[in-house]
Amino acid sequence: KHMIPRVRVTVNILSYWKEPLQAKMEGLKENHGELLMVGDLESIPLSSVHFCRQTLLCGRNLLTAEKECAALLQESHQLRLTNALLGMISNHLSILKLIGSNYDSEQQLNEPLFYLLGNSKIKSQNELLQHALSSQLVNPTQQCYFDRLMQAFWFKNFSEAAQYAEKYQECHQSRRFPDMFQTLYLGVSAFRLARLEDDKAREWVDIGKEALSKYQTWVKYSEWNWQNKMKLLEAESHACEGEVEIAKIKFQASIDSARKHRFVHEEGLASELFGMYLEENGNVDEAKQQYALARSCYQKWGAFALADRLLKSTVS
Repeated sequence: KHMIPRVRVTVNILSYWKEPLQAKMEGLKENHGELLMVGDLESIPLSSVHFCRQTLLCGRNLLTAEKECAALLQESHQLRLTNALLGMISNHLSILKLIGSNYDSEQQLNEPLFYLLGNSKIKSQNELLQHALSSQLVNPTQQCYFDRLMQAFWFKNFSEAAQYAEKYQECHQSRRFPDMFQTLYLGVSAFRLARLEDDKAREWVDIGKEALSKYQTWVKYSEWNWQNKMKLLEAESHACEGEVEIAKIKFQASIDSARKHRFVHEEGLASELFGMYLEENGNVDEAKQQYALARSCYQKWGAFALADRLLKSTVS
C-alpha cells in the first residue's frame, strides 16, 4: 500500500506524453493526498514540484494556480522539505508576474514567499537564482532558469528568452516535463530573432527548425498536447521563408487547435504572434483583431499583466 502512491507519482509525471495535460490535475492532487496519508516524505517534494509546474504550463487559471502553489509551499515548509522550496518559489513568482501588480479583486494574492527559505538575504528572483548557483543546486538552478526563460518569452523578450533557454539546457541531466516547453519557447524565439538579426538569421532558423522537428515527432504521441504548439512553430517557420499565405493558415490552425484542446493561454499566444506577423506585413487592422483576441485569452487565463502590456503596446 505504501508503494502504490509512489509508483503513481512516476506514472502521473510521465503521463504528459499521451494524456491531456488538464485532465491530470485532479489526479495529481489525489496522488499527493495519498502520499501525505502514507507519510512518504521522499516522494512528496517531487509530487509538489511537478504539480506546481504543470498547473502553470497547462493553462489552468492563474488565480487558482497561485493559491494551490502557495498552499503546497506552506505545506512543504511545515514538513521541512527544504529541497523542494526553491524551485517552487521560483514557479510561484512566475505565476505572480503573469497575473501582475494591477490585479484588483477581493481575492487576495499571496506575496512572494521568500521568507520560507529562512534566508533574509533572498528577497528577489535574481537573489534566488544566485543562491541556487552558489550552493551548486543543479535542479533548483535549472528550475530558476526555466522561470526566467518563461517570463522573458511570455513578455516577448525573445533575445533574453533564447539566452535563458541555453542556460537551462546547460543544466540538463535527464528528460523533464519542462523540456517540452523550453523547446517551444526557444523555437519560437529563434524564428522571431531570425527576422530581426540578419547576420545570424540562418543560425536562428536552424535552431527553430530543430524545435519544429521535435514537435513533429512528439505530436504522434499526443495530438491533444502538442499539435497547437507544432502548428505555431510551422507558422513561424513559413514566416521566415517569406511564405505569407501559408504562414497565415498555420497561425490560424494553431489558434484553432489551442482552442479545441483548451489551452487558452496558448490560444492567446498564437493570436498575439499572428497579430505581430500581420503588423510586420502592414495589415494593421487585422493585427488589431488578433491582439484583441489575445487579450481576451490572457484575461481568461488570469495573465492580466500580459493583457495590460498588449493593450498598452497596441495603443502606442
